[in-house]
Amino acid sequence: MDLTRYDVRAAADKGASLRLRCPATNVPLGTDEAFPAIHLLGRDATAVREARKEASRELQDGKIDEGELGLRVLIAATRSWDNIELDGKALDCTEANIRRLYTDPRTEWVVEQIGPFVMSRRNIAANFATA
Repeated sequence: MDLTRYDVRAAADKGASLRLRCPATNVPLGTDEAFPAIHLLGRDATAVREARKEASRELQDGKIDEGELGLRVLIAATRSWDNIELDGKALDCTEANIRRLYTDPRTEWVVEQIGPFVMSRRNIAANFATA
């Protein structure tokens, strides 16, 4: 069996979408036609690995703390999103708005969902070669 068909880096670079769930009930949010989703790269993606490497250097130099390291990794993993609003207004997916969403104490539950999603290779398994 050719194990290169399970190229985790290539699959992670393609990414996958996470449909957000209610933090209290775990029920998917929105409707089947319109729901909040965040499109994320996997942990093995080039951009994610580079962000982790750079932030790790800054952590060792005492320039940032571990929380900032994790935040930078999640920012690098976030490619786009759909149907995301804050305070009743649509939120464009920019680096500043990603940071805003992920650091707002009212939405820390979003980070609790995306962190494990990015770290699990199972979420990018659909991107493995099928041949």
